[in-house]
Amino acid sequence: MRVMYERCCGLDIHKASITVCALITEKGKTQEERRRFGTMTADLRELAGWLQQKGIRVVIGERARSEGGTWTKNGPKGQPMDCRFA
Repeated sequence: MRVMYERCCGLDIHKASITVCALITEKGKTQEERRRFGTMTADLRELAGWLQQKGIRVVIGERARSEGGTWTKNGPKGQPMDCRFA
């Protein structure tokens, strides 16, 4: 499989938690790291900091249709994040 992004992650967004799966490819080897964050503002800031620390700028999110949209292309609560949301 061809690597399109060397550092990316997927978000599974729920009402009370966000599960993050990060894929980081270095020297031809891909490592997977999973973490779970809460959905309160402080938790989202922690998530944003973790993404920045890992150098992840490509983020794909999934959320149930019944849940309200708390994420925008600019990040949680309109705070800019150094990520590109697709």
